[in-house]
Amino acid sequence: MLRWACRRCVVTRTGSTLPAQIWVSLHDNVCLRHNLWVGKNVFAPEQQLDPSRTPDVIRAQRRCWRLRRRYGPILIALCYDGTGKLWSGLAHRDYQLVHRA
Repeated sequence: MLRWACRRCVVTRTGSTLPAQIWVSLHDNVCLRHNLWVGKNVFAPEQQLDPSRTPDVIRAQRRCWRLRRRYGPILIALCYDGTGKLWSGLAHRDYQLVHRA
């Protein structure tokens, strides 16, 4: 999948502020080195947000990488697909999350 590279990684590696696109896997959503969201719905490098206020997102990215190393990218891609279909089905049925404190 072609996505915008982390803008801070581009500057670090090239010394240039020009944006770059790279091939990444479906599961690469957060640049863990620079804490920037580089995943879905980022259509320009300026849209890369800092997910520091949501540490669950950063933890989930780390966990996804560990699972990918342990079980392989094919199984993780199948899990991603299945989970996406599950949430899509729940949303279609007007399922609402209940936040518990």
